[in-house]
Amino acid sequence: MGGAPTPAAPASSSSSSSAAAAGVASLSLSAPGPSRRTSRSRTPPRLYLAVDCGGTKAAAVVCDGSGRVRGRGFGGPANYTDVGLAAFLRSVDCAVPPAEQLDAARLSPPTGVAPADGSPAPFEAAWFGIAGVDSAADVTALSPHLAALLGLPYPSPRLIVANDTSLLAAPVTDPAHAHIRSGVVVIAGTGSIVMSFGQSDTGLLKTLGRVGGFGWLLGDEGSGYAVGRDAVRLVLDQADRERLLAEPGTSSCSPVRCGEEQVETAEHRLRDRILKHWGLSSTDDLLNAVYSNDTPPSFPAIGASAAPSRKHRLASLAPLVFHLAFAHTDATCLAILRRQARAIAEQVCEVLRPGPSSAAHLRADRSVLCCGGSLVGVARYRAVLEEELARLGVVFARVEYVGDPAMRGAAALAGVWEAKQTAP
Repeated sequence: MGGAPTPAAPASSSSSSSAAAAGVASLSLSAPGPSRRTSRSRTPPRLYLAVDCGGTKAAAVVCDGSGRVRGRGFGGPANYTDVGLAAFLRSVDCAVPPAEQLDAARLSPPTGVAPADGSPAPFEAAWFGIAGVDSAADVTALSPHLAALLGLPYPSPRLIVANDTSLLAAPVTDPAHAHIRSGVVVIAGTGSIVMSFGQSDTGLLKTLGRVGGFGWLLGDEGSGYAVGRDAVRLVLDQADRERLLAEPGTSSCSPVRCGEEQVETAEHRLRDRILKHWGLSSTDDLLNAVYSNDTPPSFPAIGASAAPSRKHRLASLAPLVFHLAFAHTDATCLAILRRQARAIAEQVCEVLRPGPSSAAHLRADRSVLCCGGSLVGVARYRAVLEEELARLGVVFARVEYVGDPAMRGAAALAGVWEAKQTAP
């Protein structure tokens, strides 16, 4: 993942291009305009939309002002860089719940929003967290299209366009923990990134710093890819050592694949499971399985030109390593996971490095660690990460796994926006 543009400082502030790329934009409210619909009996709820746009899908959640979920929707792949503008907009359009699902006839129009077609837009504010949005140019290119899709005026502070990492920082705004005004986001799934966020005086998020997120060729420490890569590397190293010491005729086959009546041993458990997972007979086949353009036999046919990339091929081994580590207490696999957790912990330390005089300064003991992604979704791996952080002298005030970024984002947006609506 790349940098995470997030709503933060006033748009008129003099910020660098990198800060602009972080989506530094004002979220101050304009004066409420006249309502197109009024109700003498009650005021219908205002609605807030958050859309988590990732490589596999777009997930949308609509909350009312109390943070209650009023609607959900899903669309196709929505990494802006990967799929392009047209496909991205189709996925988002599919994900945003239709008006009839939200019972739009009973919803109050957003304050001060008057679309050109005369019909009120259903949303008071919307927050898009989009994978592949890594620059101010991306934000500028997408914003008018998203505003038109939602019926919001453009430009408008009610439309927030940011990188998908930003949604995971929603716990920073949690009113139940008002003493916490900063946080560190750790994403560890197929890839990885670490980012830090602070809460501005307006109650909204601002990006403080970033470490990693450079992709599998240059980084992705602590990710599923890195776990799989380490597992294969370890098996290959083990095979090399055994060949050097082996008697003539010793086989590098898995017992299952070679038809031998041997019981799986702890020493070769990881090797045998990887060979079985990829449908291979021997460690001699491993390098070809990793580097070849062909798909390993165990991968099902999923359409022409859709074969898993080398990165995803290696990342597919992560669940296997996790299973051996935590279900079998396999020392080799536990060591792999601890090494990768240590790499993430060291990146977290980097975003905590700036001192009090720096705008990027934050203290772990006054911050929340926000975790997202399939790997840190495993509680025992999070525990290993916390242990490695503690070894480095870092203990956060809170640790939270954000399993539903769109929901947390919509609820956080509603909380901040409603507080502004009722402020004197």
